[in-house]
Amino acid sequence: MTPNLADVRSSVTSAGPGGPRGPRPSLFGGGASSAPAGLVARDRELSELERALGQCRLGGSPLLVLRGEPGTGKSALIAAVAGPARDFEGVRLRAHPGAEVPAEWPVPLAEVLEASKDSAPEALRHRVAAAIPRLAMVQGVPLLLAIDDAELLPSAFLQALAGAVEDGVVEHPALVLLALSDLPHTEEVPLAVAPVSLCRLGGLTNEQAALLLERVLGRAPRPSVVRALVHAVGGNPEALIGVGAALEEEVLRGWRPLPDPLALDAAQRRAFGSCLEGLPAPTRASLAVAAAGRIPLKVLEAALGELELGQSCFGPAVERGIIVLQRNRIAFSHPLVRAAAYGSASEEVRAGAHEALSHAFAAAGLVEEAAAHARRAGAPATAVLGLYGQAVRVALDRADVNPGAREQEASGDA
Repeated sequence: MTPNLADVRSSVTSAGPGGPRGPRPSLFGGGASSAPAGLVARDRELSELERALGQCRLGGSPLLVLRGEPGTGKSALIAAVAGPARDFEGVRLRAHPGAEVPAEWPVPLAEVLEASKDSAPEALRHRVAAAIPRLAMVQGVPLLLAIDDAELLPSAFLQALAGAVEDGVVEHPALVLLALSDLPHTEEVPLAVAPVSLCRLGGLTNEQAALLLERVLGRAPRPSVVRALVHAVGGNPEALIGVGAALEEEVLRGWRPLPDPLALDAAQRRAFGSCLEGLPAPTRASLAVAAAGRIPLKVLEAALGELELGQSCFGPAVERGIIVLQRNRIAFSHPLVRAAAYGSASEEVRAGAHEALSHAFAAAGLVEEAAAHARRAGAPATAVLGLYGQAVRVALDRADVNPGAREQEASGDA
């Protein structure tokens, strides 16, 4: 979360003819000289930040753009600037959805943001060039302007800001750092200026995820659990931390599988569930059913039919790029979009989805899956135990000892 402007702007010590006296406080409230403990596999981006800071110290005004899905470390990288940029004045802002100018924005930029609604591009660019020096409190001290969630800003404002910096018309040395969130189902916000220093933040590998979890949790889960976690969250660092911290010891040790679907925190659910806003209720309900597990298409069709839904309900979600209808199942654009589609549904919708899926799996002869969904639906314990017992018998008949053992273990938890 980004603090208010009053909390993050560097205070400036009294200055005499020789400039500011005494050490300047760190930017954004950070005092550490190194990257946050939860930031891994971002050496290239940190080096790019250091390079841009160096350009600014020499009187330049570089523009650095951080792009990536929510939770990939853009805000953490901005916070990591605190150490190497202690000699800068810092202004850190966050954009908000909607047409209103954020109340905490400083007047010079707020005026430009308001003017972006009806100003010509060239005029707006010059207004940006005039506004940036007004943010500085001490002449000659370089400025770091960081804006989180910049994709929410009007395109005209973004283009003017980027253009003014890259054209070199800003008279005060300033590093402008824009953090833009991209999602797999949305169009990328363009910046029609060049050259722009661009850092794309992707998901972590298994080895990087193990290092992150070891730093945050105090120890890394078993390698098989790390691999499953990386696959389940698409390598997203913030989701790895949130989901990993909530897992029980038996799951971290690999004795039990990961919960499926994963439970996301409210911020991740909002970020990856934003694509669901405005969809018809039948579409959202159908997505919740599809997200409730790894479901063959025929089983899903039967469950949707019981709920008086159908494949046609997926149309709006397909048009938005949220899902793809494959030959034997439905694929979500991102595993965290799937988790958000399930987690944002009401308890009633989720229970109904599991009940219908339990019936559909049982009708298809897949008793193990039917038992699991019956338990998630809140079916009576006797019914759940009966299904698990039947699954054990089927497994033993097939000499499939491991699945039988799993079902006996699960039946003890029902």
